[in-house]
Amino acid sequence: MEVEVCEKCKNSTKAYDHFTGAPVCPICDNRTFIKVTLPDTVKCTYCKQVKKIEDVLKIWRDIPFFDANKGTYYCGCRGWD
Repeated sequence: MEVEVCEKCKNSTKAYDHFTGAPVCPICDNRTFIKVTLPDTVKCTYCKQVKKIEDVLKIWRDIPFFDANKGTYYCGCRGWD
């Protein structure tokens, strides 16, 4: 399975330019995205719990805050405020 990530920082989080509607990375302001293959497992950035990709995708349509460089995501363990 593949996911689109920012070409520069490799994070999957996207925002959209208010004027053009084009995708933009809210972390580094890059506007170029590439597809990468998902690893078999990912680890939460905060609680360090490791989960299989298929288990994460049973809960989420997209993997929250997925970072392709580190193989991490955010599971929601600290809330969503």
